[in-house]
Amino acid sequence: MPMRKMSPESNDLLLAIRPDYSLGGKLLGEGWPGCVDALRKMLRQQSREEATSREELLLFRYPDPVTALNSLLESLQTLKKRADWQPPFAPAPLRIILYWPEGKGGDESTPPALLNEPDSEQWQVLEPETPYLSSGLRRRWRELVDPEKFVAHRVDEEQNGLSPLIID
Repeated sequence: MPMRKMSPESNDLLLAIRPDYSLGGKLLGEGWPGCVDALRKMLRQQSREEATSREELLLFRYPDPVTALNSLLESLQTLKKRADWQPPFAPAPLRIILYWPEGKGGDESTPPALLNEPDSEQWQVLEPETPYLSSGLRRRWRELVDPEKFVAHRVDEEQNGLSPLIID
């Protein structure tokens, strides 16, 4: 089936989440799809879901990185409590990318093909539940994120156009 392209209608930050249904099924059995659906519903409450969002690649728009990350972290915490996640600090099998589009002074190109291709092998090299920043977002991180409004963290070195955000 051909992949639908994301709409360039917005200059907001894009939060892309690739659920790993195989690993999620091993961890939570038949409950994993319900967990992904619950996460999707929680994120919808604080963002705008892209029309091209689908079960295998969730896409949400936020006005800025702090709002997106706080929404994601709060939703994951709620989800893990509801699912009685064991061990509680184990990562959920979700791959996460935050993309800052051009019009906001971020990435100059169109979104990476990866954001339209949930089956790409590039998703599999990303660490589960670790947010990865696009190049443009990484370049402007200090300017965009007030340390007093976001948890302690660090941005690791960029690889293949993405930088892991490590939350302490």
